[in-house]
Amino acid sequence: MVNTRVIGAMVAAQIESIQKAKNITLESIQIIGHSLGAHVSGFAGKRLDSLGRITGLDPAGPLWNILPTNMRLWKTDALFVDAVHTSSFAEGMVQAVGQIDFYVNGGVEQPGCLSDNLKEYVLFLVFQ
Repeated sequence: MVNTRVIGAMVAAQIESIQKAKNITLESIQIIGHSLGAHVSGFAGKRLDSLGRITGLDPAGPLWNILPTNMRLWKTDALFVDAVHTSSFAEGMVQAVGQIDFYVNGGVEQPGCLSDNLKEYVLFLVFQ
């Protein structure tokens, strides 16, 4: 939890380097982050003016849900922020964090999925 802000700053710096090297606009960049990666994406977006999009996949919930919006993923962190909630009951965040939030099967738990198998934290960068 403590390092997500630092990693977010590092992701933002990397995006700025790629942006300059490839001459692309921030508006054309999408960050997709899962669990803690969703909040890392939010911290990166807070540092980048006019980042195109952030997609949070099951943003981490425990303790994050009580933090103020400047300390976690929030709908103002990019031009468009959406979130997909699939395990809010176990470890994900229940509350809406994006401009659009999707709650698959109610966002609680998915048939045939065990939360113990979902321990990976993934962050993707998508250039459009």
